[in-house]
Amino acid sequence: MQKANLPKWPCLKSEKQKKNLLLSKRSKRLKIWPRNLKLPLLVIRIMFHHITTKRSPLKPNMFILKAHHEEIHLLGPQLLSPYHVLSDEDDDYPFTKRHFKDLNAKLDKLLASTSSSSSSAYADAAIKALIETSIQQPDECIKQATMAVLASSFSCKNASDNVAKIIEDAQTFHDSLKVATESNANKVNSAIDSLSKSLQGEQKKFEMVHDSLKAYQTTFLSSISSRLEKLQDDLALENKLRDELALSTSQSNVGVVHSILLHLFDAHDLVLTITTRRHLAEKLRLALDILSRIEGESSEPENPKLKHNNQELTEKLKKADQDIERENKEKEVNDALERRKSLFPLWTIESLLKEAIESSSTQYLTLSNEKITTVKVD
Repeated sequence: MQKANLPKWPCLKSEKQKKNLLLSKRSKRLKIWPRNLKLPLLVIRIMFHHITTKRSPLKPNMFILKAHHEEIHLLGPQLLSPYHVLSDEDDDYPFTKRHFKDLNAKLDKLLASTSSSSSSAYADAAIKALIETSIQQPDECIKQATMAVLASSFSCKNASDNVAKIIEDAQTFHDSLKVATESNANKVNSAIDSLSKSLQGEQKKFEMVHDSLKAYQTTFLSSISSRLEKLQDDLALENKLRDELALSTSQSNVGVVHSILLHLFDAHDLVLTITTRRHLAEKLRLALDILSRIEGESSEPENPKLKHNNQELTEKLKKADQDIERENKEKEVNDALERRKSLFPLWTIESLLKEAIESSSTQYLTLSNEKITTVKVD
């Protein structure tokens, strides 16, 4: 797309200056028209005809104005361009092709009237009025566009200043953040280095302690195992000595008991023999069993004399048992007879007289606190 050579507007500072500039330009344009207006009218007609019939008019897509020594580019079709004629459908814009066609028709009528009429003053006034009316609306549009451009340039400048300030603040913040990050990174790295060094020292100490504990544990376990083995050996020796001592003591006790029993049985006292046998049978039954087992397990050869004495002793014991049983039976019979006599005594005259004499005072035997006491009842 081509760019049109647009006029460069100066920087307008106030509304009064803008109005004066527009009026001066309008007066200049009106002063340069010659007396003979046929040629300008033809030029205007040709210009409008060219604008309305050309298919590809020059359409600049931006205005380039210098405001505050800066170039401002306004994109889009928001501003009216004198080189851009819109179609008839766009009724919102001030100039369309239909307006220019009507203007061409009016110019034709005006040319026809000026050629036929002899009054040049009337023609000059009509041409001036036509030119003023045809230029007034574009001037107003240009004025509005200039105001909008100035307002937009001012807002853009403010926005650019704000953006520059924000960028500057962001840059300062970025620089301060970078400096703080570097300082913090240095501090963290130094702290990590010191911590790693201290941890390495602690690790070495822990390794030394672990090695010493391991060595002490091995020595302690070896000492405990050696002491346990020694204790087991001592216990085994003690058990062996106890067994030997018990065996020798039992053998000596067996010999002593046999000798005592032989002396007792050689006394030929039947009552003593039976009493001793019963006492030994009750009190020394377990001891005799142990002694018999020990004697049976002993490896010493049995004495034939002692064996003969044992046989004689057993025979005597059997005879003594039989005699004791017989005496017990006889004693039981005698006791029964005595109990009957005590229950049913024989009455005689002497016994009756004696009982009558002693009836005034009778003595009774009582038991109290395991002691025998006599109570006299009158």
